[in-house]
Amino acid sequence: TLSKLRRKPRHFRAFTGLAPFEFDALLAELTPVYKAALTQRSQTPDRLRDAGADTAYPEVAVQQPIKKQRNREVTILERAYNHSLSVKRIAVEHHFARLKKWGCMAGVWRGKFADHEGVFCVIAGLLNFRHTGKFELIG
Repeated sequence: TLSKLRRKPRHFRAFTGLAPFEFDALLAELTPVYKAALTQRSQTPDRLRDAGADTAYPEVAVQQPIKKQRNREVTILERAYNHSLSVKRIAVEHHFARLKKWGCMAGVWRGKFADHEGVFCVIAGLLNFRHTGKFELIG
């Protein structure tokens, strides 16, 4: 995280190319510009589409990475946003990979349809127990 990185100025400079005080000044200067650009970009029709979000949960906001556009490079703040988003996503992606490894999400379910939910819940519970150390029964 940024706070841990600030404690090591040499690492901070290697990662950002700036000293911490230079980064703070640049961040203070560019934050309003970035927020205005992000607001403007979010109003374009290609950003207002349904990004695969489930219609059963319309209140869930879908965060998408900011991609390079034609004739425009991704700025350092946009790259930092993309990195923070990927850090949050990786735990979920790893969990899905573990579920696929067990076979309950990897392709077509070959067992009885009625058994799929039970098997999925048992596997998810085992994986959650392995990750958190807590065992909870819901329902």
